[in-house]
Amino acid sequence: LVGQNIAVLQPERVRPLHARAMQRLLETGKRSHPARQPIESIALHRDGHEFPLELSYSYISTDQDELFVGYARDISERRRQEEALRESEARFRELFETNPHPMWVYDLETLAFLAVNDAAVRRYGYSRDEFRAMVRDLHAAGRREPLSRDHRLGHPPRRGASDAHLHREHRHVVQPGPLGGRPM
Repeated sequence: LVGQNIAVLQPERVRPLHARAMQRLLETGKRSHPARQPIESIALHRDGHEFPLELSYSYISTDQDELFVGYARDISERRRQEEALRESEARFRELFETNPHPMWVYDLETLAFLAVNDAAVRRYGYSRDEFRAMVRDLHAAGRREPLSRDHRLGHPPRRGASDAHLHREHRHVVQPGPLGGRPM
């Protein structure tokens, strides 16, 4: 590669874009992307297949030379992992949203609802926005003592505790409506 134009590493369709960006940098000193930020592009392998590339470079001008110094790395594996994560998130979202049982996700520290599924909206009568605005517990009113945080969260018992404590029954309060606002 020594002595060859860097374009040899690029597919034909990318070469004009790269050439314009380099020309602009040489003429104006302005980059087409933020300094010190890697850019993603496409590279051409010696055998002709294309692969995603992350490129970072610096422009150095001396009395004798104008140089681009940088590094490039193949990000094919990262792209595969990102795609697998997107697919996994889509499967989870589909399972969560279409589950016939009320489900929600909440912040363990604040107990604020972060997401609720359609079944929870239908069963409890609160809109998604109302759920997300809530930082309260859905347990039925009238208890004399406040519920412990672990009890509210439905945490399983500590190690060594009996399996009999893994299943609990709770009474929840729903919005007035078809259910008459009765605890569930």
